[in-house]
Amino acid sequence: MLEEVKGINGFFDLFECKVFGTLDVDGGKTLLTLRSNSFIPQIEEVECIVGAGFDHKIISCLQCVGSGSERRFYREGTEYVSSVFPHYVSVGDAGLNAAEETITEIHFVTNDLSILFNDSRAFGHIFSSKKSLTDLLTHHNEMLEQEHSIGLPLNVPEISDHPHVFYFTGKMQIFECVTPLGVLHVSHGPSITVDGKSGINCENYISASITLPIPVSFDVAYNRVLTFARFFSIMAGRTQTVSAVKLRKVGLPENSFLDFYPSFTAPVTGVPLQHFRDIPISPIHRPDEFSTVLNNWLCREPTWSIGRIQYLNGLAKSRSYDTDRLVAAANAFDILPTSATIVDSPVSEEFDLARRKCLDILKDLPKTEDRASAIGVLKRWGRANLRSKVLHRASVVKAHIPQISDHIDDLLVMAIKTRNYFVHGSDEFNYIKFERFLPSFTDALEFIFSVSDLIECGWNPREWLKQDPSSHHNYAAFLNSLATIAFELREEKSRK
Repeated sequence: MLEEVKGINGFFDLFECKVFGTLDVDGGKTLLTLRSNSFIPQIEEVECIVGAGFDHKIISCLQCVGSGSERRFYREGTEYVSSVFPHYVSVGDAGLNAAEETITEIHFVTNDLSILFNDSRAFGHIFSSKKSLTDLLTHHNEMLEQEHSIGLPLNVPEISDHPHVFYFTGKMQIFECVTPLGVLHVSHGPSITVDGKSGINCENYISASITLPIPVSFDVAYNRVLTFARFFSIMAGRTQTVSAVKLRKVGLPENSFLDFYPSFTAPVTGVPLQHFRDIPISPIHRPDEFSTVLNNWLCREPTWSIGRIQYLNGLAKSRSYDTDRLVAAANAFDILPTSATIVDSPVSEEFDLARRKCLDILKDLPKTEDRASAIGVLKRWGRANLRSKVLHRASVVKAHIPQISDHIDDLLVMAIKTRNYFVHGSDEFNYIKFERFLPSFTDALEFIFSVSDLIECGWNPREWLKQDPSSHHNYAAFLNSLATIAFELREEKSRK
């Protein structure tokens, strides 16, 4: 896994001059500090600053913003210091330019990748027999002597009647899927040490890579990684942070990569999954379904991405709820493509005539906020409203998870009323009475939005529910609490 780099010293090209600089990579605190005995012009924004470190590695600082400059006086003279914040940094055997389309492969890790792609069958421990292990080691020693001509005696150690064998299958690839954004590979990376003092130690490092069909720019490649991370976030039930990013570039030697460091990454919140049964679709146990849903999900991304990001912004807050999260969860339905929601209702000729007459009257009135609002309402007459959109998406879920049918609609309607209260205000809705249900209203909206999306992409939730998932995943947490919340809501509504 890539470590953050500290104190890389080198010379950087700036305004046709070479300036000494020190680069510290530390997430949002990443900073390139330039120093010179000559005046350094004010830096506002620079697309790319390239330098060479004393270790001969080429450093590219991309999308740079000046963060301050000063002049320091010493007995020996004056030193000019300028600080620059880069949004991205690459370090390797070649430079990286934002405009060039040269990236062919990108490797990365997310915080729950090892949980989502936990192939427990690849590693194991079995009891063997003295004869079986003796035969195996004898054959192994003979092979070493033949291939390497060691010239030293390779003796089989003393073996008990009941030896233990620890194994790795040697199959490095865990999962592969051809997608519209490139071929996704997820692989093992075991690191094994063996000695008589500490015994056997095997650390496995699971990473993902995307092989791109044609070379692209670094920002296109990185945005594709973020898109996969969003899908993994849904599978894991919490936000995925991308790290250990490596880029393969046209012209680099084999097995040479650029280490790539974004300055901003998503925070990790929520509790990690504990078992594969909690994953809505396990790529290990249901790989075909995972591939189908992933491909369909990616195909819908251009028109669904804005709403999905609204959902994931809420997911990033974990068990923290506020009115902004509720409003965003509801508004996500309003920005879905029209094909994903209920069709508009046809307006009869009588109503259309009345609408046109009202619009003619309003257009002759002075321009005010109320006039504009009334015109907007009339123009939307017949179009699907937020409530109908949400209930339509709920019907998709109810067809596949029928046990929610008795509870979900009432919860969603109250969620919309609460949202309207915060957006439009109303004396008719007693928010204080239902304030304690704000988290449940938010969960209901987010659940329906995300689950209906996956179902239409080919997910079969019945197979997941057969596994009795725990509440570590936000889907299961909502389903496990739904009946209790619905009962409490009915009780509250019945009180005067």
